[in-house]
Amino acid sequence: MIKLRPHHLLCIFGWKGQGYDEAFEENFNKVVALLERKAVIQIVAGVDDICEHCPHLRPPDCLGLEPGSAHAIDDRVLAKTGININDRLNYGAIVKIMTERIKPEDIEKICHGCSWEPLGWCKEGLEKARATNS
Repeated sequence: MIKLRPHHLLCIFGWKGQGYDEAFEENFNKVVALLERKAVIQIVAGVDDICEHCPHLRPPDCLGLEPGSAHAIDDRVLAKTGININDRLNYGAIVKIMTERIKPEDIEKICHGCSWEPLGWCKEGLEKARATNS
């Protein structure tokens, strides 16, 4: 089972294999590979399987984003998708929910505060997933 915080459900769509450092990139690639093998995903509040190798992690919070914004982004994803903390879903269900309930134009508002948002990777990845699953 893979543990993911809500905003990482968007990050996985835009993952390009480039991150904060080599350990983070290797771990994120491992998580994506597990998702592709249809692993079950549990939604968690806080540190997850992607966060655990991030150089900005200082439990209980993320220092890579504006103070509190990781939690704010998580809350906006939950509100927009109807997903709840502790839900367990397969990757196919996540793709369906995310592509049906979040539009690419929602990303800027949902991901406000994320330093990666201006790169447009998550928006681009979501657009691609929507096209593939429509």
